Amino acid sequence: MFVLAAGGDPHRDVGPDSVAAERLAGELDTPERRAQLAAALDELPADDLPAVAAAVQSLRADPELAWRSFALSLLADELADE
Repeated sequence: MFVLAAGGDPHRDVGPDSVAAERLAGELDTPERRAQLAAALDELPADDLPAVAAAVQSLRADPELAWRSFALSLLADELADE
């Protein structure tokens, strides 16, 4: 949140390539956490949801994007609390 606020309006749109998402992803990055994220993606019941299944497949194919997306979701959750 501090990185987001330091760049200006903390309520502006952010994406997986934003500085705040990249920094948070870097701070949280451990092999164990990445393994947990991969396992969670593998366990998602998306067989009956084609759009969700395609998104999960894309995240599995690009672990960096999956990790930054996870960090972005944490930022979004924090912003939603305000």
